[in-house]
Amino acid sequence: VIGLVPSLVVLPVTLSRAAFIALVFSMLLLFMSIPKYNIKIKKKYLIFIFALVILGVIAYFFKQNSANGRLLIFIISLRLLRKFGLFGCGYGNFASVYGQEQADYFLEYIEQSPNGLDYTLIPSWEREVADMPQYAFNEFIHRGVEIGVLYMLVLLMLLLMVIIQAYRARKIWCYGLVSIFMFSLFSYPLEYWENILLFPIIL
Repeated sequence: VIGLVPSLVVLPVTLSRAAFIALVFSMLLLFMSIPKYNIKIKKKYLIFIFALVILGVIAYFFKQNSANGRLLIFIISLRLLRKFGLFGCGYGNFASVYGQEQADYFLEYIEQSPNGLDYTLIPSWEREVADMPQYAFNEFIHRGVEIGVLYMLVLLMLLLMVIIQAYRARKIWCYGLVSIFMFSLFSYPLEYWENILLFPIIL
């Protein structure tokens, strides 16, 4: 309750969909760990799944251009993961390699026409949201691009194993880790010094 009340007050101000998703999943998992709520959730699991889908659709249309922008970043970042493989492009180099990869991606659409280069072959939604982001808006993919796929997989597996063990042991820290995990899928929490200090303490 102490954590939930401030969250419900502060999060609407931020307009952060990632923060809301992290809160909803951690709270849902918390209620599932309580026997009387667990039974109710299991009986009405289809309703919960439907509600989550509806919330996802609302979150998308609430800031559609932002969501499309993140989708393009995700596409380019996956190309970078494949390109730089196990060892990455180097810490702090995401923005520079992203710009070049995005240009290469768009060049695959562009064709020569009598009037010059035809840029209209690039899907309009991608042209509209093209940008030069500093982050991948996914903590794991961002680390994978910069430090390597191996590091990304180790970080991901470590966090998931700790969450599973903490949930089974009924440790309250589990839900903080779930929030960080979910937030990391859509943002970059470990770029902030507060979370850099908090994450290893909770872990």
